Amino acid sequence: MPNRLIHEKSPYLKQHANNPVDWRPWGPEAFEAAQSEDKPILLSIGYSTCHWCHVMEHESFAVANTAAVMNQWLICVKLDREERPDVDALYMSAVTSLTGQGGWPLNVFLTPDLKPFYGGTYFPPRAGFGRPAWVQMVEAIGRAWKNPGQRAQILEDSSKMTEALKTLGQASAPEKELKAEWMDTALASFQRDFDPNHGGFGGAPKFPMPVNQAFLMRYALHKTPAAASARAMALLNLRKMALGGIQDHLGGGFARYSTDETWLLPHFEKMLYDNAQLAVNYLEAMQLSGDAAFGETARGILEYVLRDLRSPEGAFYSAEDADSLDTEGEKVEGAFYVWTRDEILKELGESEGAVFCSAYGVKEEGNLPNDPHGEFYQKNVLHPDPDWKGDYAGLELSRRKLFELRCKRPRPHRDEKVLCAWNALMISALAKGWQVLGDARYLKAAQDCAQFLFASMFDADQQRLYRRYAEGERAVEGMASDYADLIQACLDLYESDGEGIWLTRAETLASVMRSDFFEETTGAVFNCKQGQDPHLLSRLQETHDNVEPSAASVLASVFLRLDLLTEKAGYREAGLSALKALGASMARQPRAAAAALSALDLALGPPTHVVVLSPPDSEMLAAVRRVFSPRRALIALAPGAAGAPGFTKDFQMLQGKPTAYVCVDRACRLPSADSAEVSRLITASA
Repeated sequence: MPNRLIHEKSPYLKQHANNPVDWRPWGPEAFEAAQSEDKPILLSIGYSTCHWCHVMEHESFAVANTAAVMNQWLICVKLDREERPDVDALYMSAVTSLTGQGGWPLNVFLTPDLKPFYGGTYFPPRAGFGRPAWVQMVEAIGRAWKNPGQRAQILEDSSKMTEALKTLGQASAPEKELKAEWMDTALASFQRDFDPNHGGFGGAPKFPMPVNQAFLMRYALHKTPAAASARAMALLNLRKMALGGIQDHLGGGFARYSTDETWLLPHFEKMLYDNAQLAVNYLEAMQLSGDAAFGETARGILEYVLRDLRSPEGAFYSAEDADSLDTEGEKVEGAFYVWTRDEILKELGESEGAVFCSAYGVKEEGNLPNDPHGEFYQKNVLHPDPDWKGDYAGLELSRRKLFELRCKRPRPHRDEKVLCAWNALMISALAKGWQVLGDARYLKAAQDCAQFLFASMFDADQQRLYRRYAEGERAVEGMASDYADLIQACLDLYESDGEGIWLTRAETLASVMRSDFFEETTGAVFNCKQGQDPHLLSRLQETHDNVEPSAASVLASVFLRLDLLTEKAGYREAGLSALKALGASMARQPRAAAAALSALDLALGPPTHVVVLSPPDSEMLAAVRRVFSPRRALIALAPGAAGAPGFTKDFQMLQGKPTAYVCVDRACRLPSADSAEVSRLITASA
């Protein structure tokens, strides 16, 4: 019989709806049951494309005897961390402080009033890997709760932990001033940990971390000797990732991380937020370097997302799983993506197949030497072989044949919920794709997605954004990241099509952001609205960038951009205030503040206004958009347009031709109708 999750919309919760565990969703019904039955709560957090979440479900939650023990001693609650990052962040902080590590699945034991007292990540069915057996631990915790002396200790420990968590929800003291030297300190930190052979920072596992490349490429524009190092690290990192198995060389897009230091063997799940940010990385790398290969990698990402993650409404689904069915009907990691040499030769023929295998490192015994569990015997992950001397463009027909064959395999599970923040990141990527590559399909897809978000996930009457949309239902009040990322997307659209509606919408969302998530006196940005969930022990301040930029970093950036685009009072001050609140992170933990450092670069560098008077389809506008100039604010004015910043009121077209004014620190150069000259001026000012 299904449990209480059967009526939920979250794909992750639905995956557990037929477990014999009496799962309940996060909410008052579960919490009241814990109080009335006098049981501790197990809060188990994950997401639907999480490999180790699947493993623990198969080994423990789907096993009747194990479920019986859990149901006897605990009130069991399941939560989708992608829907509720505020709850996840709070209890992840607790487990990390207790054990020194975090991850998913996250299993936290709480008192009936939701105070954490013990937890961890994956637990095996039998003791091993330095972890206790799951059933024995559940029973031990249940018995400890029933023992008066042990319960007293649990309550004392949980109260101390809760007080510590609440201090994380208090705004930290902001720095008094912003310092350019924080960027230099950050660069030195990146240099120390950089892998000069394979790219990336540190050893395995390696995550793409798009915020790192974004900062390094901005530093690369500094007029200092160290700028060359930043440029070299960013470009090498992006090239090495593109050559690794972490990129899907048949279908485009990138996996979430590499299990090895060479980017060869990925953890095969594909996440929308990674691919959105990486597309921007590769597009900016093309702008910075002039190397069209970066643009082709970005195109592969965008085509993958449009083909495989786009919903009928024009929004984008969240992710694809690492696991899929193999030829034996067993669900295993990477089955959809890996190849045997015989499969390739059978499809392509001996001659064509041998060339392809040589080009992509395919071997009879398999090309994955680091395979401790023997999962990939005779299996190959496609990746360009650095020793092959042929022409990869000439292998396009072979790639297409194998792609079509792969499409006949059982596909990985796709998480079909729509998340506002992740869709906003994708809008920005598609807008950037239009700006750099000039493909109008990308702009149309970005516009369609944005229209969907405002039509289906924004309540105009309440001025409220929702985080999740699934099966026709919008739910979960928007978090800080949803607002900040969507403001950024609107500004990127405004600089892509010149339509004033996007600037208006950005300002509307910024107003809500300032009232609900931003503390004007300290500059602190909190991950959720005060009182948004009365059961949450504490809301947390956004202070660190990770695989996604923090809402605080994005908000600082968009406030500064709104200042440049509107010249309205208060935006720049708010942006600087948000950055000062992030000052401690930038100064002391720069590797966890890369997006904040990018915003700092925007704040401290001389801003560049580029005002273009022209029809929307002019070559002048296209040329301006192709230049890598992160501090540039582009204002495209159709002839006779109103609503531009006051300093542009006297600007005119030269002899009726598309004309650009390049203004550095609000000092404007002579106007020009020569797009090549304008591009040179923008590049020189960057």
